[in-house]
Amino acid sequence: MKHILILCVFISFTSCSYLSDAADPECLAPKCARVKIKMKNPPVDELEVCLPKKKQVLTLSNVINYGMKNNPNTSISWAQAMQAAAVYGESISPLFPSIELRGNFSNVQETLQEGNLFLGYRQSTLNPEMEINYILFDFGTRTSAAQSALEALHYSNFTHNREIETVLMTLINDYFDYLYQKEAIRALEADLLSAKATVEAAEEKKKTGVASLADIVQAQTVYLQTKLAFIGQKTDLEAAYANLAKDMGIPANFPFKTEDFPKTIKANVPVKKLSSLITYAKKHRQDFMAVNANQQSKLYAVDSAVAVQRPQLVGNFNIGKDYYSAHGGGQSHSFGSEEPYHYTARVTLSYPLFQGYFYTNLIRQSKSSLKEAEAQVKALELDLISQVTTSHFNLKMAKETLETSNEFFETAKVNFDIALTNYKAGTDTILDVLAAQAALAEARAQVASAKNVWFTSLANLAYATGSLTSQTIASQGGK
Repeated sequence: MKHILILCVFISFTSCSYLSDAADPECLAPKCARVKIKMKNPPVDELEVCLPKKKQVLTLSNVINYGMKNNPNTSISWAQAMQAAAVYGESISPLFPSIELRGNFSNVQETLQEGNLFLGYRQSTLNPEMEINYILFDFGTRTSAAQSALEALHYSNFTHNREIETVLMTLINDYFDYLYQKEAIRALEADLLSAKATVEAAEEKKKTGVASLADIVQAQTVYLQTKLAFIGQKTDLEAAYANLAKDMGIPANFPFKTEDFPKTIKANVPVKKLSSLITYAKKHRQDFMAVNANQQSKLYAVDSAVAVQRPQLVGNFNIGKDYYSAHGGGQSHSFGSEEPYHYTARVTLSYPLFQGYFYTNLIRQSKSSLKEAEAQVKALELDLISQVTTSHFNLKMAKETLETSNEFFETAKVNFDIALTNYKAGTDTILDVLAAQAALAEARAQVASAKNVWFTSLANLAYATGSLTSQTIASQGGK
């Protein structure tokens, strides 16, 4: 029994560090499908569809709130992370002893002959046993496999976190796209008014005899072209509405309203230097952290594959006791409690020598997977730098475009008013008015597009750096 106690103490010390992980590996996975914190089970009500209230005007934060509650993409990535947690829990099990309790029970009844007498005889046997198997030493096969599974779990966790950011980014882009489509349709409504004013001016001049029918036809042609563009814009607006509703996880036929673009936007956000943003992205981009964790997982998998072909020392302990009960010849016998326990303790050394080049090819496969993971890290690093660089440049261009578009609109508006006034006075032709009208329509469209590009460029740069907060890209005066 002294040896048994020593063996139990040894097993306890070698396995206790993994005890909590093995019992509850889900504690290492994300808390639920919507957040990055950790918990065992997601709240049930988060999986139900949450609809906006009637007459509620949705802000961007409202859209994100409903989208994160209803969008199923994060539920998929969360479920994958939970599966990875369970796989990690399974990989830890060889670090613990295998305990099995078994027993045999037999009941035999016979008829024995003694001379001319036939005597009934019955014997019952019970053999309870407990067997413990434990790998005492294996050159790191189990720990390498467990570490590989743990890094795979980290990969799933980081991937889930990135999916949350991706859903957020999708909702932001959908929201601003819908606001842009609304702004564009308002611009076309204003274009219709301008075109109508031109038609009315041509009709007035025709009545006084100072303009021809050609002026009216040209003005009406532009008016009808604008009206067709307005009808087409209605289709784009409806499509943007349906797309936003879908990504929010609500039916596309459910009515809701959103805010509009602000009338004036001051694009004076100071942005950090490009090098600082790239450094931040390498440290905080969840997908970049995921591929690095995958690389570590493959590295541990190589160690595990190498250790598999090394010797393994396994301990086995079996203990049991026999109980008998016999009845026959008018007598009854029960014994076993007086007998001592029987037990067997053995240590087995196994050394795999050859298995049809299985171990060699297993190592080759693991090393190939490691090379693939290393290449994925390098490829994503290049993509990361490219995305941050492009987003950083696009934000600068979006600022210039927004400022220039506002100036263009103010100038085009004055130019149209002058051209229309001069046409009524007879100093300009209808072609001058239509040219000024076209420039004004283009200016309105440019302002609407510039607003959308400005907001989405801000969000795209934050997303490229691995965070959707303004503190990520803003500086206190840096370029």
